[in-house]
Amino acid sequence: MNNVFIIVGVSRSGKTTLARDVAERIKYNIVDMDDLILKEWSGQGSIRDCYYDLGDKLFRKLETNVYENFIPKNNSIVAVGGGALLNNICVKCVASWGLCGWLFVPKNIVYSRWKKSLPASVVNNCWDEFYYKRAAACAEVADFIWSSNLELFTIQINNMLLNIGKNYGK
Repeated sequence: MNNVFIIVGVSRSGKTTLARDVAERIKYNIVDMDDLILKEWSGQGSIRDCYYDLGDKLFRKLETNVYENFIPKNNSIVAVGGGALLNNICVKCVASWGLCGWLFVPKNIVYSRWKKSLPASVVNNCWDEFYYKRAAACAEVADFIWSSNLELFTIQINNMLLNIGKNYGK
């Protein structure tokens, strides 16, 4: 067991934030797959900017390349991009890296986060399909469900580490 924990979830569920907080608490490396994609992109801005700049087809090609070439280091928490699990190649990569947990956040909470940053026409026209497709992909690849509460999440990780002979964060 190489002590790699993967966090999957729909976009805006808080994967990166939770991963950073917990990694700091248990002294693990943090890897945000979106950051790795941005390093490979020739533009500047957010992952959303990258997606809109490249378009879906080129973005997914870049994403696939990054996932195929990524090898997680021992003692890492990896936050996976919200749409990566819609790609079978990325799913196979994620499944091979370590223990995968779905950071489940209810649809209404994620919706309120999306609603703040996208035009209403976009959110209203595709929201249910967007959420349920991604949630189903997360459920398919996840070994378990992570708590979105930082304290409970840290306890979950510590319990897993105890089960494999390591105790961090106490």
